[in-house]
Amino acid sequence: MVQDLESAERTIIRAVQVKAFRKEIATLKNIKQGNTDAESRLFAQQRKSSMKTCSLFYKLDPFVDVDGILRVSGRLRRSTLADDIKFPIILPRDSHVTKLIARHFHERNRHQGKEMTFNEIRSNGFWILGGSSIVANLISTCVKCQKLCGSVQEQRMSDLHLLRHRLFWALHC
Repeated sequence: MVQDLESAERTIIRAVQVKAFRKEIATLKNIKQGNTDAESRLFAQQRKSSMKTCSLFYKLDPFVDVDGILRVSGRLRRSTLADDIKFPIILPRDSHVTKLIARHFHERNRHQGKEMTFNEIRSNGFWILGGSSIVANLISTCVKCQKLCGSVQEQRMSDLHLLRHRLFWALHC
């Protein structure tokens, strides 16, 4: 049962990534990854030279894992953390699945705000391109957050009815 859910999650994420990042995934699959430090450096050099400097992935040092999922590489490569945390999954900003994931972590985090939601997304192994603006937009449209963090409304008194106005002046004059 758990394996089925994890397999479904990987399939959905792979489909979203293929739709959004087809060219980048093809480029990364054509470059052979290495196991040693020297091969890893050579792979990183090839990856940087093949990706355009204007690409969103240029600074993320991405790679495609054995499941065909695009992930972020980085300095945590040799840490003892789980691979899902060390190498977060890259998600596009304009995908419906990305919005659902952001909403899930926002609600799971009990509407704590932008930074807490963003940190929860990252700590669960997802890297959303332009994630800060996605989370900010999500919070600005969240009804519960609007109620909790909205400004206090002031009631404006309406004008007196004409009869009450005449009565007021008749009594005081």
